[in-house]
Amino acid sequence: MMALWLTRAGKHGEHELKFLELGRVYFTWRGLNKDLSAAKDLSRMYQIFQEAYPDAGTGKVQNWGRQGLQFALKMSGGDWVALPGKHSSVIHIGKITGDYEFDASAQDPYYHFRGVDWFARDIPRDRFDQDILYSLGAFLTIAQIRRNNAEARIMEMANHDWSVPKKLRRAYQGRCAKIKSYA
Repeated sequence: MMALWLTRAGKHGEHELKFLELGRVYFTWRGLNKDLSAAKDLSRMYQIFQEAYPDAGTGKVQNWGRQGLQFALKMSGGDWVALPGKHSSVIHIGKITGDYEFDASAQDPYYHFRGVDWFARDIPRDRFDQDILYSLGAFLTIAQIRRNNAEARIMEMANHDWSVPKKLRRAYQGRCAKIKSYA
């Protein structure tokens, strides 16, 4: 089964156009000119980040290391990525087409990337249910989105010209009402 990943193109969306034009997602940590695929587990990934950012606190190193592990080792070809636009109220959706790549000669911070087919660009945010928008609003740069069956729901939207089919919206809203009534 495919996974759905949130990815960000910089704090202010400064890398968004490059992501879209080049058909890639980048892991844009400045100064991180080390091959992340060398880390075979989370503890080694923590070491890579601690070496690259010796002044960073333990919490930051662990947070960044988990995101690095997801980008380099957990994402797979065929998975989908969602890129929330920063310059307009849109979401871009793409399909990962390649393995993690590291280019030590690239311009900082573009050392780490994956190929992406951006098959759906500029989808208005108002097409997405609010819970999915909350997930896509996470503070992380890289995160797998799983809550409330988000992968299947977004795939279903893709099959319906990026609209939520009425039967699914009603079914989902019904589940939410039941959950709230138990609280």
